Amino acid sequence: MDGRTGRWPVIVNAAPTLPPVPLPVISTPISSSTVDQLEIFTTFDSRNPQFTSNLHIDDLKLMHHYTTETYTTLSNTGEHVEIWRTVVPKEALAHPFLMHGLLALSALHLIECSDNNDPNRRKYVELATMHQHLALAAFRPVLNNITPSNCNAVFAFSSLIAALAFAFSRFVGRPGGGEPVAELLQDFLLFRGVESVLSTSWELIQKGELGPMIRRPADGIPQPISKDVINALDYLHDCNGEHVTQLSAEEKDANNHAIRELRISFERSASSWETVFRWPILLPEAYLAHLKARKPMALVILAHYCVILSRLDSCWWSQGWASHLFEAIYRSLGVNWRPLLRWPMQMIGLADKLSNIQ
Repeated sequence: MDGRTGRWPVIVNAAPTLPPVPLPVISTPISSSTVDQLEIFTTFDSRNPQFTSNLHIDDLKLMHHYTTETYTTLSNTGEHVEIWRTVVPKEALAHPFLMHGLLALSALHLIECSDNNDPNRRKYVELATMHQHLALAAFRPVLNNITPSNCNAVFAFSSLIAALAFAFSRFVGRPGGGEPVAELLQDFLLFRGVESVLSTSWELIQKGELGPMIRRPADGIPQPISKDVINALDYLHDCNGEHVTQLSAEEKDANNHAIRELRISFERSASSWETVFRWPILLPEAYLAHLKARKPMALVILAHYCVILSRLDSCWWSQGWASHLFEAIYRSLGVNWRPLLRWPMQMIGLADKLSNIQ
């Protein structure tokens, strides 16, 4: 304050290149100091006419829900949960495909959390569909150019793919889809494609903030499996090699490979959700071709995989998917093949429901 005049200096006039902007008429008395402070902000506003007041409230709500609720559902490992809470959203700020993926999953989770009569459910479906579309559209070009600056975001998004795919099938449905084996095959191909593209960046990812998500030495140690699992897989192997004589040698080899990988997957820790996705990534191409052709023995092997897939029944995004898939396989096979499904049917808890189906 100037001691001689008793007035505050006019701040805006301190910068001659920034002329004062007229203030709106205010009916109530206001001090000259307040006017001068407001004049600064109106000057900034006049210099930046491109600013708008449009906040994407729906997206802010989705991100709030993700950072308070959804992130907790993406892993059953404490260290991984914390990564989903802090590191992944930070990566998403620089990579739109990952941000859209997080927002899509958050919208799907809001559907899960809402009542069937909730008027917002339709909006959540629309938001999930929009963000899923935008995520995939932005993700595809990136796969052709994996770099040190985007490999972590690509890995994070690839880790979201399963949750997005399963949840989308549960709550929204897929275009022209609904057939569980076809949907799962699409997911398998996507898992495998991303895994292949990222293979050159594993070392870089391991050393970064997402490293703990792929450094799982304990899961690499085979665990003892129960006698009934051993018997079931031995029987599956015998049926493929001896009893099912109409198979070609190439088909038997592909099936045996899939059965071996299935046995290894059963030996991995049942408490780790991540091990569920090991099997589809390591399958031989020939087996996937037989599965696509709906060869009966390939479907029988997939039905046994449903036992591993059922480990995810505690997850909202995949709840019931193993049963849904198994039932579709069971109904598609002829009565001569169904005896091979007794063990997985019992393990999944569908014996009472399916045993009388003709």
